[in-house]
Amino acid sequence: MRSWMFVPGNRQRFIDKAMVGMADAVLLDLEDGVTPDQKARTRLLVAEALRRRSGGPARFVRINAVGSSGSDDDIAAVLQPGLAGICIAKVEAPADVKAVSEVLATFEQGIGLDTGRVLIVAGIESARGLLAAESIASSDPRATP
Repeated sequence: MRSWMFVPGNRQRFIDKAMVGMADAVLLDLEDGVTPDQKARTRLLVAEALRRRSGGPARFVRINAVGSSGSDDDIAAVLQPGLAGICIAKVEAPADVKAVSEVLATFEQGIGLDTGRVLIVAGIESARGLLAAESIASSDPRATP
């Protein structure tokens, strides 16, 4: 994929425009672009956008960091056939990718999706993550380079 459009998940107008744009992939943000009081509503908006769109750019969702209060809730809300992948915010170690992969596998099985179909993009946002980037990238078969 050559081009990615990052879109705050709480802005319906932005989501609608991104889904018909020319980007190869759209990344809908549930993390920093959304205030805590809007998280639950934003999950619903993003899930609906994934459900009602066919064709167009590949659809990824940026979830809250592993260990935060919302990452599992984010996955549960958006995991469905229209989802190409999950971007994990603030990854600092291979264990972060492995933890999300395990949660994805459990949820995929629970809703009848093929296990391993949803990709993982590791968001490297710190010096610690950068130093571990090679091991993060090779930590799980779902991890995209």
